[in-house]
Amino acid sequence: ATASLLVLVLAGEAAVRVLNPFDLEGRLLEHHPARVETLLPNFDGTYQGVRVKTNQFGHRVPTRREKRYQAAKPPDSVRILAVGDSFTFGLEWPAEDSFVELLQQRLDPTGRKVQVLNLGIWNYGPLQELHYLQEAVPMFQPDAVIVQLTENNDFLEPMVPPQQAGPLQQLKTWLRRHWYLYTVAWDVWHHGRDSQLAKRLRGREGQEADAAARHDPTRARRANEALRQELDAMAKPYYRNLQKRIEDNAPGWQQTMASYQAISGFLRHEDIPFIILVVTNAWDLACRD
Repeated sequence: ATASLLVLVLAGEAAVRVLNPFDLEGRLLEHHPARVETLLPNFDGTYQGVRVKTNQFGHRVPTRREKRYQAAKPPDSVRILAVGDSFTFGLEWPAEDSFVELLQQRLDPTGRKVQVLNLGIWNYGPLQELHYLQEAVPMFQPDAVIVQLTENNDFLEPMVPPQQAGPLQQLKTWLRRHWYLYTVAWDVWHHGRDSQLAKRLRGREGQEADAAARHDPTRARRANEALRQELDAMAKPYYRNLQKRIEDNAPGWQQTMASYQAISGFLRHEDIPFIILVVTNAWDLACRD
């Protein structure tokens, strides 16, 4: 029975690899000893229905144009690092629509004189961002840093410090990267009807409808109009509530402040100018006007 089950599993694995009916989203991540997980270098596939491409350093880069750079900063150039969570990464959006690439295009579309590097990874918090900066600053020698935080995650929720992954987590990471069948199961369980398998089963018509909705050129303008109305109605009470929760030492507030003070101290010690970009619930990646 065991041998038959093993043969069945191997046959299924071989069939999935040969047919390759969908991109395997779970293979984008790999274990990191200090930051829990990081992006797999040289990845080119999809994540949550959007094409994602990373370079040799595991940084997200555009898919519709080349963006190449080495660790050593080119002479007579300026380099900006952007660290943060899903907002910096550009989750569910093409890399070209992230604020990192919009800034790159505005400052220097060629990337020869100004380079803006996207170090964003979804679900990252300040402790992981601190570890990331401690690794990246000596390697990439930035002239400036953007630290993006999200008020509801980073200000108000308790943080769980990154832990060394145990044997089980390391096994899961290995399976996600190397066993297609496991990745398929993980993808369906994690993303449900938005998984690549579900989209495949919905057929070409469903996929085209998803793509049309995602890339609707009027969506940004509609979102901006809705955002302005929402801000007019919600801004003052929203921030009064936020201020109260901060003054009441809501869970996670002191932890967050200590972590960002450590980030600030590190960057000041390295004599690197930086800004902290605060993203609130009212922000929307579709607002690109």
